Amino acid sequence: MNYLIGEISKFLGVTTESLRNYQKLEIIESIKDLNTTYKHFDSISVCKLLALRKMRNAGYSLADISHSMKDFSLQEYHDTFNNNVQLLKQDYIYIENLIERMESQLSFARQLMEKDIQFKIDKSPTFYCFDYMTDNKITLEESYVKHFTQWTQYMLFVLNYSQCSLESLHHGSNSIKIGLAIEEKYLDIFNLDISEPVYKRPSKLSVICPIRHSLNGKIIGN
Repeated sequence: MNYLIGEISKFLGVTTESLRNYQKLEIIESIKDLNTTYKHFDSISVCKLLALRKMRNAGYSLADISHSMKDFSLQEYHDTFNNNVQLLKQDYIYIENLIERMESQLSFARQLMEKDIQFKIDKSPTFYCFDYMTDNKITLEESYVKHFTQWTQYMLFVLNYSQCSLESLHHGSNSIKIGLAIEEKYLDIFNLDISEPVYKRPSKLSVICPIRHSLNGKIIGN
């Protein structure tokens, strides 16, 4: 049984432009009607389109699918499928951690709304840090700018960080270094550069409390 391109388009929910593109890539083949100018597709083309959809769902590019349709190799099929599985696992790890961070932000917002600000003593995570500002002056050396540009792509995971004494806070000293910090467990997810000037801040006993943030010139919370 043969089918017109419009029938295949409607049946599979694929645009005619996409079907013509699949023809150019030699994923499917049309059959020219000897009595008319129309081109038809047979049931084999339908099966190939279903296979295409399956492979697209598995992360294959159209180029990979075209190559596989013309010159199928079980080894290449396995290797590409395995690579796509590893990429999906990385995406899953990222999404899982993103949800965790967003829920943490929600918890922080609820604490502010309920005025439930509590201090606690606990061991902090291990952090990797670098300072990008000293005495209100941004460090513009190439190595600092390189790290700053990369790290600030992930600001839901990267924290503002400052090493300062209680005395300096009490007296309002401006001579404070400001930096960025990220938990060790996130390094592999984002493949962050931890070469100099990055330094490691080991886990240590700390006083932990939620801190108000400035947003568009307004202080969040009381």
